Amino acid sequence: MIITAAHAVVLLALAFLLWKRADLTIKKYFWPAWMLKMAAGATLGWIYTYYYRGGDTWEYFQDGVTLAHTARADFFTYLRFLWGGDESFDVWSQLQYQQPRALFFGKVASLFCLLTHDQYLAVAWYFSMISFWSAWHLTTLVSRHWPTARAAVVLALLYWPTVVLWTSGLIKESLAMAALYFLVATSLQVWLRQRLSVLTMGLAVLSLWILWSLKYYYLAVFLPVACAALIMRCFLLPRMSWAGAISKVLVWAALFIIPAIVLSQLHPNFYPERFLSVITENYKAFQLLSATNDVAHFPALKPTPGSVLRYSPAALLTGLFRPWLWEAHTFFQVLVAIENMLLAVLIFMSLRHLRTLPVSPHRLLVLSIVVYTVLLCVFLTLSTPNFGTLSRYRVGFLPFLVLLVCAGNVGIARIFRFTQSSK
Repeated sequence: MIITAAHAVVLLALAFLLWKRADLTIKKYFWPAWMLKMAAGATLGWIYTYYYRGGDTWEYFQDGVTLAHTARADFFTYLRFLWGGDESFDVWSQLQYQQPRALFFGKVASLFCLLTHDQYLAVAWYFSMISFWSAWHLTTLVSRHWPTARAAVVLALLYWPTVVLWTSGLIKESLAMAALYFLVATSLQVWLRQRLSVLTMGLAVLSLWILWSLKYYYLAVFLPVACAALIMRCFLLPRMSWAGAISKVLVWAALFIIPAIVLSQLHPNFYPERFLSVITENYKAFQLLSATNDVAHFPALKPTPGSVLRYSPAALLTGLFRPWLWEAHTFFQVLVAIENMLLAVLIFMSLRHLRTLPVSPHRLLVLSIVVYTVLLCVFLTLSTPNFGTLSRYRVGFLPFLVLLVCAGNVGIARIFRFTQSSK
């Protein structure tokens, strides 16, 4: 308890230093968001203890503790395992997870177990802090350069319930989303033609490595979208004043395809001959493991382009809005369903902006967010149709979608101004 309290003081001090440098326009939202993030990290452990009766967070922690014990007994062996651990090490058989992505996260967790002397709550808070710092960094950048989206980005990244919960504590999404937020922020700095510091470039490379190691499919969608948008913005659009909107979209699509093809060769699950089979195999596995009323059904899904395209619209609606309120049969599902209803209302309200989109200076950013959201949502829903798992996995696109549909929302802007003016 004393050790956890000491680390809480350290984290509070780090948060204070971050707050001191915060922009005045959003500074008021820092401490409530930070406390919410820390509370979410602790709540996640409670949920996995009493709601799920065990699961990822505790197994990752156990692997972290096991590796930390190895470090204390033989630090050189521990370092060798971090670099290239496999079944030749004695500790291999003691681990809960040996799959590469989970093993990578267990290795990272072990560093914090060493730091905190195996205190779960302190470890969870450190992961929450990393995630919060990255979210705050992106929030500050968007708020500073797109002031009309200030209220939207504060809500989407710092206060949207499932985003806060599933990017906190000792789970892969905390670290993966921290990496993704930083990559988005770096991409926006390039978009704004800002000069990148050596530190920023180093952290961007680190973020690429972390995100590929933990959630390679997030990166497989993000990189082609970001590359296409940045090439269009920095090189082609100034030379395409003659071109119409359709021509520009076609050029963007061609630019998207090139890095997508390259990335498809970097992971076995993305090989053209494997990709669709991986989706259907995962779908069948979740169908077998899940209760009938806890999963979306795509009964004739096959590993063919036609079948995947056929079910893509249903998968998109499922990933965005299900479970519906009448489908929810647990307390947690009811909360998620209420959030989904709110998201549906916000999306409906945002449709009025479609008529001005062709002349909007932000249309390329809007296109990028929409394509990223749709592709990742469809892929995640078809391969992980369990509602509980999906509510966690979709944090890979949800904060960006919420940001998009809330930007320009008059009601949210009024609430933001009211909170800004209140003492």
